[in-house]
Amino acid sequence: MKKHPPPGQCVYCLECHDELTWDHILPRSWYPDTTPSDVEKWKVPCCVRCNSAYGRLEEDLLVRLGLCLNSEDFRCAGVPQAVMRSLTPKVGRDEADSEIRARRRSKIKNQVVYVSDASRGILPGFGDSVGAANAPRAAVLLPKQELVRFGEKLLRGIVFRLSGKVIDHSQDIGVHFCEPGRVTYVNALLRHGDKHELGPGLSVVYAVAKDNDQAQIVRVTIWDKWVLYYTAMPRADVAQS
Repeated sequence: MKKHPPPGQCVYCLECHDELTWDHILPRSWYPDTTPSDVEKWKVPCCVRCNSAYGRLEEDLLVRLGLCLNSEDFRCAGVPQAVMRSLTPKVGRDEADSEIRARRRSKIKNQVVYVSDASRGILPGFGDSVGAANAPRAAVLLPKQELVRFGEKLLRGIVFRLSGKVIDHSQDIGVHFCEPGRVTYVNALLRHGDKHELGPGLSVVYAVAKDNDQAQIVRVTIWDKWVLYYTAMPRADVAQS
C-alpha cells in the first residue's frame, strides 16, 4: 500500500482533497497484544482534518472504555495496561508528555461517579462488575455524542472497505447500542452477512439487502465485550423524489 492515497474523496466527510491520509478504521491502539502479526488492520483514505479529529475522539473513548476492561482477558490483552500508562505522569517521555498525562488523569478522575443502582445507563457489554451487592460502584461517564460519532466513523469506513462505495447524503445512518428494533434485519445479518475476523475479540459482520445495495447493516464486536449495530438506509425523502 502506498504511503499516501491519491487525491480524491474523504470517506468520512465526503469532501474532495488534494491531500489524503490513511486512517485505521479500528484504531491500532484498540487491537490487543494477542493480535497475530499477519492480521490486516483495515485502512481507508481520509482527509487530515478527519484523521486528526477522530484520532482525538478515539483516544478519549479508549481511556474511558479501557478502565472498564479486565487486564487478564486475552481478548483485550495489553489495552487496559496501555490506558493506565497513558494516565501515569511519571512514565512520560519528557516534561510536556508528563503534563499531558497528568491533565488526562485529572479530567477522567473528576468525571468518575459512584452509583448504587447500576441497572440503568450501563453501556451494553460493560454491566458486569465485581463488588458487593448494592454497594456503590465507580462508573466512568461516556459522552453519547462521542459514541455516536465513533459509530458513524466505523460504519463509513467498513462499508467503503468492503464495498468500495461511500455512504452519501442519500442514506440515513443509524447507530444502535443493542440489537435494532427491526429484528428481521438482525436475523438476515446473522444468516447471510459476511463475517470478518480481525483478531482476538474483534470481528465485523456485513450484510447488504439483495434488492437495494443502499440498505446495509453492520455488526461490530470489540474485545468480545462491546457489540454495536450500524445501519445505512435509503432516505425516505430521496426515495420519493
